Amino acid sequence: MAEPVSPMADDERPVGPAEQRVAVLVARAARSLLWERLWPRLALTLGILALFVAVSWLGLWLAIGPWPRLAVLVVFAGALVASLGLAVRTRRPSRAEAVHRIEAVSGLPHRPLTTLEDKPAATLSPAASALWEAHRRRAVERLAALAPGFPRPALYRHDPWALRALVGMALFVGLFAGYGSYGERIESAFRPFGPLGEAKPIRLDAWITPPGYTGRAPIFLTGDAAAATDRIVKVPAGSELVVRVHGAPDAAVTFADANGERPLEPTPAAKPEAGKDADKETGKPPAPAAAPATAAADQVERKAKLTGDGTVKVTNGGDELARWSLAVDPDHPPTIKWLADPLGTRAGGVEFAYEVKDDYGIVDAEARITPMPDPNGGDPAARRPLVDAPKVRLSLPAGGKAGAAKTVADLTKHPYAGSTVAVVLVARDEAGHEAVTPPVTITLPEHPFREPLARAVIEQRRNLALDARAQPTAITSLDALMLAPEGIFPTTTSYLGTRLAYQHLAAATTDAQLKPILDELWDLAIAIDDGSHAAAAQALRDAQERLKQAIRNGASDEEIARLTDELRQAMQTYLRELAEEMRRNPQAPQQGNQNARTVTPKDLDEMLRKAEELARTGSPEAAEQLLSELQQMLEGLQMARPGQPGQQGQGSEQSQQLDKLGRMIQEQQRLMDETYNLDRQNPGNGDGETGQPGGGDRQQRLKQLQDRQDALNRDLQDLMKRLGPGQRGDQRGEGQGGQAEGQGQQGQGQQQGQGQSGQGQGEPGQSAQGQGGNPGDALGDAGRAMGEAGNALGRGESSDAVDRQGEALEALRKGAQSLAEQMARENGDEQGAPGEGGTASGDEDPLGRSSRSRGTDFGSSVKVPDAIDIQRARRILDELRRRLGELGRSQLELDYLDRLLPRD
Repeated sequence: MAEPVSPMADDERPVGPAEQRVAVLVARAARSLLWERLWPRLALTLGILALFVAVSWLGLWLAIGPWPRLAVLVVFAGALVASLGLAVRTRRPSRAEAVHRIEAVSGLPHRPLTTLEDKPAATLSPAASALWEAHRRRAVERLAALAPGFPRPALYRHDPWALRALVGMALFVGLFAGYGSYGERIESAFRPFGPLGEAKPIRLDAWITPPGYTGRAPIFLTGDAAAATDRIVKVPAGSELVVRVHGAPDAAVTFADANGERPLEPTPAAKPEAGKDADKETGKPPAPAAAPATAAADQVERKAKLTGDGTVKVTNGGDELARWSLAVDPDHPPTIKWLADPLGTRAGGVEFAYEVKDDYGIVDAEARITPMPDPNGGDPAARRPLVDAPKVRLSLPAGGKAGAAKTVADLTKHPYAGSTVAVVLVARDEAGHEAVTPPVTITLPEHPFREPLARAVIEQRRNLALDARAQPTAITSLDALMLAPEGIFPTTTSYLGTRLAYQHLAAATTDAQLKPILDELWDLAIAIDDGSHAAAAQALRDAQERLKQAIRNGASDEEIARLTDELRQAMQTYLRELAEEMRRNPQAPQQGNQNARTVTPKDLDEMLRKAEELARTGSPEAAEQLLSELQQMLEGLQMARPGQPGQQGQGSEQSQQLDKLGRMIQEQQRLMDETYNLDRQNPGNGDGETGQPGGGDRQQRLKQLQDRQDALNRDLQDLMKRLGPGQRGDQRGEGQGGQAEGQGQQGQGQQQGQGQSGQGQGEPGQSAQGQGGNPGDALGDAGRAMGEAGNALGRGESSDAVDRQGEALEALRKGAQSLAEQMARENGDEQGAPGEGGTASGDEDPLGRSSRSRGTDFGSSVKVPDAIDIQRARRILDELRRRLGELGRSQLELDYLDRLLPRD
């Protein structure tokens, strides 16, 4: 028989893998239980510490007195000790609790760990022992599914009101409130108390804020970025000093200068004026005006505007807390001066050229106009003007600090147009200082009326606007005009309009009733001068003015496009009505200036398109100037006068050559634009490009451009031969012509041309030509540049060809200008002074434009960027916008790029 199994003690039981795994599980479960019991008590301790840090960062210790601070610290200390005591007294879990946790977390029935822990109570028989061992084996097999589980403190059960969230929020707010002084604010809770507990921590903050228009950063007098107290701090005049003292309610802030030391006291708004009066009586300058300040009971704050040198001192009782020596840089008045007397423009405006200067920048400038007294008008003081004199807002140079500028103003619609006035320019800076120029006397340009009746009406309007006492004279003048209407009024409408204006003028008894008649007289004069198309002409002027104003104000691209379309439609309507009027009057003189270039609606539309493009690409001045040129051309359509007889012969031949030269300039411009576009599409030089995709097409395009360039050069040589030996610069032109056809003679032709050209310039008998320069010299330079451009195109160097074509274009323009001036001098004696014979001078084209050049416009009247300039401007704007979108750049660079871009 098998012997019975006796029970074994715990220390006699063999330790196997199962027992080792159970020991590990029990230890982990015990630690989890310990953490679940300990964490809520530690959380209480951490919450107390977090609340202490939060109230410290929020400035509690700086806002309460010493005894309240001591009481709060005692409460915090007691709570902290109590929470630590709870944490220390946390009971460690027993083995049975750990085993029970494992079985509960694992969710296994029949308590397998307890089974392994059990032992027989008495000696077992062999059969019972075998049964017991089988029971243990099944329990061991179930050990793999056992797990101690993760700790679950369930803090919400211990904090049902979620006070921990409030502590977290206070800590988050204090993180921002105490930025830069975290340690100092916590330390302030433990600063030593005085004998009576009255000592308080003192904090001093001081800084100076310069005026915004100076663009200077604030100057810190305290802290890490403080200015050194042993040196003089220079600040602009008008800067604001701010001194703030915490923890010293009796602190004093004083300002000392040569007149003594004066405290800076918070004063109401009216007190500075009273202080000024008192200082006037004592003869001492006042201290800087202190602004009202509101602060806590233990805080002192003073704000003052700095207007002079001095020393600022902060004291508390007998102790000096800080001292700063300040040197105030005065804001100097601006300066403005005339660069030239006001000039009238061909478009009817008046141009002001001036130069401004200021240390921090000018914010506003204007031209103030004052009518001159009439020598025959009696006492100037008794004059009763109906309208104020016009004021012209002047444009300022970039930055507004210093530089020359020009402003063109159209005052032709103002009632004072045509009168003699005195003009002064006024500049004003941010500080309110003004500078005034000496007065200049000019006559304001007026609208160029063709009809004598319109000029008579405008004259009465001007006299009435300058002095309401001219009402009887105006009534008499209009009445006299209507005595014989058949020979004066061109249409019945103009007569009826004059009659109505006469009746309104006679019925007016006050200045308020006379003022609207000024506009009525203007509309009457415009209607008389424009004839049947007066409404279309007025609509055209209004559309031009709206577009100019939009460009001047920096309107958006969409707004400019809309106004351009309106102007285009108004222009087409005006041209249709003008053509219809010419068709209805076939007997009108058709002979025009033989030297003039025909202007087509397509040319006008092209000018309008280019003006819109200039406005979009950031050239508003050039756009406005081009619009003024367009307005002048349209108004000239009515003022074209028949040309003088006898201006044929040599003058006609020269004008034909001048027109041909103008067409060459246009062709050279097109060649340069096409070459530039080709170079942009396929960058690179030389034959290496043929290996690239599309290289064959590029070579073909270059060959076509070269052929056109050489043909244009040959036309130039023919033109120079037709101009005659004294004009053409033979050697220079022929040398370059040969260069275009045969590239082997480049150096020889150029050297020979330069040598003979130099001799030609020194020959006697050329004084008449020398006044404006020899056209042959400039045309010879153009031929040389054309030849070099053709050679560059033949080599495939498109970039170099563009440069040479630009030189050729500039030389052609100079030659055309010189030739036009020479023709004007030759024809000047034959044509006589304008106005004497009722014919146009040789310096006017059929559009009535006064120009130095006759015939084709060579681009000298308005400096308009060409296609290449516009494309370059667009590329620059795109590059600026791209760089502005790169957030990796510094803020300083981003601000600079933003200032470079135009505003919408």
